[in-house]
Amino acid sequence: MARYRAALRAHGHQAVPPSMFVFFLFVDQDYRQALAEARETTGRYMELGLRSLFPAGLAANLPPDDPLRGGWDMITSMADHLEERAIIGTPHDCRRRLAEVREEWGIEHIAFYLHAGARDIGRTRRGLELFAREVMPEFR
Repeated sequence: MARYRAALRAHGHQAVPPSMFVFFLFVDQDYRQALAEARETTGRYMELGLRSLFPAGLAANLPPDDPLRGGWDMITSMADHLEERAIIGTPHDCRRRLAEVREEWGIEHIAFYLHAGARDIGRTRRGLELFAREVMPEFR
């Protein structure tokens, strides 16, 4: 983000536009349930969507410094870094993590990818309603 903002200034932009990140969101009153859903959904997301974008062996043949290789590595390692790359947990956990993200990256807007990996729409809706009731008011 610092590099991006410096490049904007170097190219004559006086004001840096607000930044936005997109995260998976898994919120439940039970942390273990939120984490289990996160693992299940992101695993399916990789299998259903991303594998079809990369023909077998393509990523393995890309040079380590290729941006496509970096994207592939980041996506396929999602399960190993869920708590860093997604917003997961109880409403309290989500409030804490969102505050960390805002402070660390200076992010003013956050969007959520809610229906990845053929996620159950009922579970998604319950989590989103819980988020709206118990997390969003903290960030008005």
